[in-house]
Amino acid sequence: MIGMSFAGVDLSVGAFTVTETDAFSAPSKTSKIIELARRDGSVLIFEKFNSRTINISGYVKADSGLNLRAAINQLKSLLLVPKSSFVINEDGSLLTYDKVKMRNLNISRDETQVTYATWSAELFSEQPFGLDGVSDTWFDMDVTAATNSIPFVVGGTYPGYPIIDITVTSINPNDADTTIVFGNPATSQLLEITRTFKNGDIINIDTLNRRVFIGTQLISPDGQFPAWIPGAGTFEISDLATSRTLHIKGVAPRRFL
Repeated sequence: MIGMSFAGVDLSVGAFTVTETDAFSAPSKTSKIIELARRDGSVLIFEKFNSRTINISGYVKADSGLNLRAAINQLKSLLLVPKSSFVINEDGSLLTYDKVKMRNLNISRDETQVTYATWSAELFSEQPFGLDGVSDTWFDMDVTAATNSIPFVVGGTYPGYPIIDITVTSINPNDADTTIVFGNPATSQLLEITRTFKNGDIINIDTLNRRVFIGTQLISPDGQFPAWIPGAGTFEISDLATSRTLHIKGVAPRRFL
């Protein structure tokens, strides 16, 4: 059985029934294509998934006209809710879309429908993906070599954007600048940080929101923030230090289109 709720209101129980939705469709994509000047064809520069609109329709059925009005008013009150969560429940397996707003609501009934009305709603989701509440640990280990390649598997159907923590247990030299490079070698999306690292430094990388902290200091690394497509992936980290012991940990929530 499939259930749906928005802002904590279950739209599939009690007076409410969902009869149709396009929530299982994939979001649209925007592609930037440039025509070649001196030969046939074109080049795909980049593409991205867009925010999405989710349409739901169903009916409201109550045991009295008064209770029908109360149920309709409950639906209408959702238009005033700030951005909230839309949840799909398939036999206990949850998929949650955050930052969702109800944008439109239509209620239809005629003079003979005292305890029954049909409804349709349009939900706007800022993000193109949903989450199942599971975070996968891609790696959690010490590395001592100058170059390391760590394999892992990206779950879900949307690219993986992990939170990466690099803890400098020890590094030599620790009184002069050195460079640490890390990221996705398959796509050449690599970040580079050059500074004087100290024992105990913790580098925190939020690849989805594109932020890097060392301790509480926000820094600006060189390069591209990495992402990994679903399936087999590799994390690569290298440095120019004479010796080092680093603890690296990568955790990513599973995201689904």
